[in-house]
Amino acid sequence: MSYWSASRIVAVAPLIGLATGYRIGTSNIDVWSRRSPELVGLWLEAWEPVAEASDAANTFHDMLIATAHEATQAAVEELERGIDDVHAWTRPAEAPPADTSN
Repeated sequence: MSYWSASRIVAVAPLIGLATGYRIGTSNIDVWSRRSPELVGLWLEAWEPVAEASDAANTFHDMLIATAHEATQAAVEELERGIDDVHAWTRPAEAPPADTSN
């Protein structure tokens, strides 16, 4: 690896890391904001002193776990995208193919 390739990785990786962290945060905010209204409704139902409260509590639990899984999956996708970005920005330029038409 040449000096310039190593320098490029050292310079680019932290910047893309910051962008990836931002994308992870915004994707998680998106997931939780879409699910929050229904989760809050189920949470309030689960606190009511009625027989259906246990059903609401079970549904709340299942939906909360499903939302956490969805948020985690979104984070993993953004991490993979960040790794692909670092690779694309730091890949050495390929030499053009040799002309063999002679």
